[in-house]
Amino acid sequence: MKASLFNRYLNPVFVETGTKDGDGVKAAIMAGYQTIISIEKEKDRYLKTVKMFQENEKVLLYFGDSAEVLIDAIAAIGNKITFWLDANYNTDEPMGPKCPILKELDQISRHPRKDHTLLIDDTRYYNEPVFDNISLIDVKQAIFRINRNYVLTRDTVRPRYPKDVIVAEAPIET
Repeated sequence: MKASLFNRYLNPVFVETGTKDGDGVKAAIMAGYQTIISIEKEKDRYLKTVKMFQENEKVLLYFGDSAEVLIDAIAAIGNKITFWLDANYNTDEPMGPKCPILKELDQISRHPRKDHTLLIDDTRYYNEPVFDNISLIDVKQAIFRINRNYVLTRDTVRPRYPKDVIVAEAPIET
């Protein structure tokens, strides 16, 4: 399912926040991205996926908090990127933020290119405590700070949660 979604928004580079078990990386490989970058905060998951993808030269894995290291991971990329913003923190942690989306979007806004494709998963959780009560309005405002001309739509990655992905695409210049 992810591969068909990622294929619809194909660019040369794919960047994912929240590697988890590597399913997004696998889907990006299947979709045909030239370069795949994924960032994982939890060390055990990171080490597992490093081992899983160690033979694939297209895949670059970063260990760290996407709210802090995303800009470093993309700074040298000149090509258009498809971002799969799917990081959320362990909800079992008693304190601290649960959703890094606003910090991730801020980091993307600091990249020189302003025409990347943004795919933001799990929109059903916005306005909920599990995602720090971040509103969809907050997310949309952060998107428009990157590029005020972005066109926003919704898409589905899991039939169980239709239209759960925000898609931000720069208009095609003619």
